[in-house]
Amino acid sequence: MNFFSKHLPYVIAEIASAHQGRVSSAIKLVRSINKSKADAVKFQIFNTEKLISKKNSNFKNFKKLEIKYEDWEKVFKETKSINKDFIVEAFDIESLKFSLKLKKIKAFKIPATCIHDLKYLKLIRKTKKPLILSVGGAYFNEIKFAYRILNKHSQNLVLMCGFQNFPTKISDMKLSQLVYLKKYFKCDVGYADHTSSNDFNMSICLPVLAVGLGASIIEKHVTLNRKRQGSDYYSALNPNEFINFVKTLKKTKSSIGNTKSWNLNDAEKKYNKFNKRYAVAKFDLKSNSLISKKNICFKRTNLIGVTENNINKIIGKKLKKNKKFDEIILPKELKS
Repeated sequence: MNFFSKHLPYVIAEIASAHQGRVSSAIKLVRSINKSKADAVKFQIFNTEKLISKKNSNFKNFKKLEIKYEDWEKVFKETKSINKDFIVEAFDIESLKFSLKLKKIKAFKIPATCIHDLKYLKLIRKTKKPLILSVGGAYFNEIKFAYRILNKHSQNLVLMCGFQNFPTKISDMKLSQLVYLKKYFKCDVGYADHTSSNDFNMSICLPVLAVGLGASIIEKHVTLNRKRQGSDYYSALNPNEFINFVKTLKKTKSSIGNTKSWNLNDAEKKYNKFNKRYAVAKFDLKSNSLISKKNICFKRTNLIGVTENNINKIIGKKLKKNKKFDEIILPKELKS
C-alpha cells in the first residue's frame, strides 16, 4: 500500500512561507493545524542565494521569507509533539541535505523547480522515503524524465498537479490531468489547490472534485490571518476555515465508494423496494378470477410483488382468494 493511502484523501496543510520568515509564526501555524483532521504539515525550506539570482526582482522578498537552517531546527524542536506527519519541500541541494538530517520528516515533496535537476533527484531517491513530485506547469517530457529516476526506488511516489498563479483561475486548473497522469504512469496522483480563498465554496468544491477524479492527496495553503495579505494569502485558508475544509473533504470521500462490480448495498436495496411498482388489483376481484392485463395495474406498494417485466408469471392464472381494489397480487396467491 502507498504510504499516502492510509487516510484517503491524505490532506496536507501547506505552510509554505506564510510564516513570513518568523520562527514564532511557523510554530504557531503548526500548532493551529494540529487542531484539524489533516494528515500532514508541509514546510518549504530554501536558501535564497542558492535558489534565486540577485538580479531577480524577487530576491529581496524571498530573503525576507527565508528561515535559516538553525531556526528550522527550533521549529521542529518546538513542534515535535505535534501528531501530524511532517513533509519537507526543499528547493535546492543544500536545503535538501539539511532536511535529510531531520528525524521527524516522513516524506519529501520535490518542487517543479527541481524536476530536471538530476543531482537533486538522485539524492532524494536515496532517502527511500515516500515522495511527491510536483508537476504543475511542467512539460510532459520533464515529468517522464523525473518519474523514470524517482520511480526506481519505491512505489511510494505521487504525482502532484496544481500550481500557484496568485491565485490560479478555475479555468486553468485542468483537473482532468489527474485522470490522464494516473492512467499513463499507473501511479497515485494528488492535487495542490490554489483557488482564490475569497471563494470559499470553490476552495472546497474543487478539491472534492479532484478526489472524485482519483486524487489520493490534497494539499491546501494555510495562513494565520488572510487579511494581513502575507505570502500565498491568495489561496490560503485561516485555521478555522482549514478545520472545516478538512472535515468536509474527509466526509465527502465516503460518497465515492469503490465500485468494482454492480452490487447493491442495504440502502440501495431499501430504495429498490420503495420505488418499484408491483401488480395490484385494478378493481375488486373475486376468488377464481382470471388475471389479465385488464384487471391489474402497477403501483408502489409496501410489499414486494410482480413487476411489469415479469407480468407473464401471473397472466392467465386464477386467484385463490378475493382481492380488494389496489391490493397487491402475489404469485403465491394464484393457482398453478
